[in-house]
Amino acid sequence: MKSIIKTIIPFALVIAYPAAVSAREKQARKKDSITLTINFLQAAPKDTLTLRIGEYFVGLEPAGPVKKYIAVQNTKGRYVFRVPVAGSAGYFDLYAIRKKSKVFKTNQRAITELQFWEAGDKISIEIDNIEKAAGINSLCKFEGRNAVNYQARQELIKLANHFEGIEPYVRKTSPPDTIKQRLVYYKPQMSVLAYQVLETDLKYSIVSNYLEALVFVDSSKAAADPRTKEIYEFLKSRPQEVAPGYAYRSQNYLLYKMRIAKLYRVFDKSLNGNLFNSIISINKGMTKQLLLMHYFGGYYKHIDPQKEYSKAEFEIKDPVLKNYFNSFSYKLPGLKWVDYQLTDSNGKKISLSQFDDKIVLIDFWFTGCGYCANYYKKVLSKIKGDFKGTDVIFLSVSLDRKFEVWKESIAGGEYTDDKANNVYTSGQGFEHPIAKENGIIGGPYAVLLNKGRILYQYNTENLFKLNQLKNTLTALLSK
Repeated sequence: MKSIIKTIIPFALVIAYPAAVSAREKQARKKDSITLTINFLQAAPKDTLTLRIGEYFVGLEPAGPVKKYIAVQNTKGRYVFRVPVAGSAGYFDLYAIRKKSKVFKTNQRAITELQFWEAGDKISIEIDNIEKAAGINSLCKFEGRNAVNYQARQELIKLANHFEGIEPYVRKTSPPDTIKQRLVYYKPQMSVLAYQVLETDLKYSIVSNYLEALVFVDSSKAAADPRTKEIYEFLKSRPQEVAPGYAYRSQNYLLYKMRIAKLYRVFDKSLNGNLFNSIISINKGMTKQLLLMHYFGGYYKHIDPQKEYSKAEFEIKDPVLKNYFNSFSYKLPGLKWVDYQLTDSNGKKISLSQFDDKIVLIDFWFTGCGYCANYYKKVLSKIKGDFKGTDVIFLSVSLDRKFEVWKESIAGGEYTDDKANNVYTSGQGFEHPIAKENGIIGGPYAVLLNKGRILYQYNTENLFKLNQLKNTLTALLSK
């Protein structure tokens, strides 16, 4: 997935309309954009802010096209974004440059939760943020056109996230009474759509969080858990829920539906443990299309990318989503990878083409990634010896930004070892072309290239299971 980066210079935000432009045309232009004026209390004079904005999100992750804009401070110390919007509503969040940290490895940090916008919004936001390991810790003050929509969302989403005793609400899918009372207070002050989406977000946030705890970590453990089985049987037995037509705009509703799909994958034998099949079978309309977009654009292991891609291409009808879906073709077998340049531990430049006469398994990881360490410990460290002296090589690609951090991790032996083919992304991390152009958004990612840099498998489930990976490599060697 490629992001569109645009720098906004303060003086470029001054707009002069020709005399011939009518009042109606001016109003139409306002509705085709949103304006945000940000007072970030922790900003230093030369800091920039990044705005990420799109129409559809599943939880915190986009399910459609997303654009990014960068702003610098104006003479008043404010960051001003006036950005065009194609749709009527969606979500945005803001990111600041991260100072040096021993805890966090990326160079940006989120300073707001996702905010729901509507075309024509003109909002001033004061942000007081203290970075902590446990999520975003910001207090925002909103002023301007439709500010109450933002204030209500901040108050009630935080209240829902800290609500205890969530299990009964799996059955009710209804917000607690304390939240309902505040919704009643805010309803006459909010726009109709902002209220509807917030109400839906609140309705599904609590139950979605509970489902995540049941099915996220280990599907085999979920299958053996009687509570999880009970919830599955309850959800399966009740009448199919008919969600309102605007529900697909709710990030928490879509997240809930994705987690329901994960739950069905565990217990419905007809789905063969396949999340893609689960999404297709239990969803309809825009909800199905957006979950498929999220599945292909997010961190999910595929079983048969070519087959799944073809089916999804048929299911996705929305023209904007269909056009964006085409950008995921980098996952399809048969594509030739670019001759990317990387750096080895001695500072020497390494090109992928140097391994064109080999079968290459690329492991993408970064320091601090527990799943990356687990993949190395349980799979990669055990299989490398089986293919020593063959045409198979294992290429360990670190997404760390700091050379010293990467070198320490090599010596530590938690993610790789000092005898491996270790390279890193020359300090660019996830911004390096090998990551940006191939949808590498986390870790671990595993990519198997046949000789000549021809993509054979992209992050498929078999690459993460010891015996299946061994069989895959053996079969590829025999061809």
